[in-house]
Amino acid sequence: MLKNKLIVIEGLDGAGKSTAAQLIHNYLEQQGVEATDIVYLREPGATKLGEKLRTILKDPESDITPFGEIMLLFASRAQLIKEAILPAIQNNKWIILDRYFYSTLAYQGGGRGYDKSLIKQLINNLIPAELQPTVLFYLKIDAAVGLARVKGYTELDRIEQSGLEFFYNVATEYDNIFAEAAVEHKFAIDAGQELSSVTEDIFQALHSIWQTLD
Repeated sequence: MLKNKLIVIEGLDGAGKSTAAQLIHNYLEQQGVEATDIVYLREPGATKLGEKLRTILKDPESDITPFGEIMLLFASRAQLIKEAILPAIQNNKWIILDRYFYSTLAYQGGGRGYDKSLIKQLINNLIPAELQPTVLFYLKIDAAVGLARVKGYTELDRIEQSGLEFFYNVATEYDNIFAEAAVEHKFAIDAGQELSSVTEDIFQALHSIWQTLD
């Protein structure tokens, strides 16, 4: 199996995934990794097609069924794998990925209540073993706190407007996903802490496994 350096960050809206991605980037550079050897990607998005689909998915004016939502997410994901993830793995790059297939299970399975067995079937068809992450960070935060954070800095998009109950259901599913995730290294981080504590926890987690990654 092709060894990868794929680090995935998951969590509710408002959990601070973008901040965590920057912290991980900083840690890698501190360990001597060149910036050119670090690739940051996000789902949905990070490709020309993916960014167009992201706009549709987040637009409050978009009327999308749960099944349609899943199909758009997987279309974006397939493009991302082809254009960005596979080339980065083949060139031994570090990949910091903001959301992956876990989000679809959590949001569309747990939140929307769509058939998780179908979602898992799509995941298994698209993502072979070599595209599974080596490291998974799950940023845990209370749904109400996360949503309040989002409201504090931007207007809510279509998914963020789904309501508090939706996000509590997503959080419950995330807990289940994290417990069952067959990932070599996985860490749950309390994202409700002060940034300094989140930073320390992420750095300590990476430091504990660094020798196995480099």
